[in-house]
Amino acid sequence: MRAAVFSKLHTVTRWWEQCVDDQYMSPLNAKMSPFKDSPGRETVAARARKRYLSDNEIVAVWMATDRPSSMFCSVVRMMLLVGLREAKVAAMRFSDIRGNKWFVPRGEGEKNVPDQVALPNLALDIIATRRAANGTSPWVFPGRGGGHYDGWSTPKRRLDERTKISEPWCLHALRHTVVTHMKALKVPPHIAELAVGHTLTTKVSAVEDIYTHYTFDAERASAFETWNNHIQSLLARAKEVQEAA
Repeated sequence: MRAAVFSKLHTVTRWWEQCVDDQYMSPLNAKMSPFKDSPGRETVAARARKRYLSDNEIVAVWMATDRPSSMFCSVVRMMLLVGLREAKVAAMRFSDIRGNKWFVPRGEGEKNVPDQVALPNLALDIIATRRAANGTSPWVFPGRGGGHYDGWSTPKRRLDERTKISEPWCLHALRHTVVTHMKALKVPPHIAELAVGHTLTTKVSAVEDIYTHYTFDAERASAFETWNNHIQSLLARAKEVQEAA
């Protein structure tokens, strides 16, 4: 009973965090975190949420999620490719995908969600695999009882055991990873932010959001292509090192 109550509280507070801001973390979630830390200091969970993965860690996560039959692993890879939250990626429907674009549904009051994502090649490969395996399910990542996938804690612990990444990280860190590395790859900062659904961070005036109607679709698509190519380059380099060893 106690576990069920905490599970429901966690779901509600995660929803509230999504409606408020990416940097907000509910005190309830912090208290329910498995990570403990000293009083008065930023919790390990908070640091894990705000950090991003290095190139080597990206490769480690990708290698450890090479399990096409695992919904969790497929969701993690998709999150790493598109930079959206786990709940949004897990609820991806085939009907929302047209060509290489994912038209992302936005719930009432929900913030920081892009209207569409130009899916890079690696993401399209995941969707093609799931489409072939899912039968009649409308969900790209189906779960139990006809709904979409929704199971995180245990699979994440198992993933941590396989990656052997020493510094704690949570799934939200993948969102930080995408934006941070896009900027490092010379994607203009405002395009990197817009790609994952953030509002413009470089404004000429206070009314720019009101008077700018251009949606930067082509620029966002180019950002995801750049990011996709970077991941493929990292994986190719890791394979060369592995074969040379």
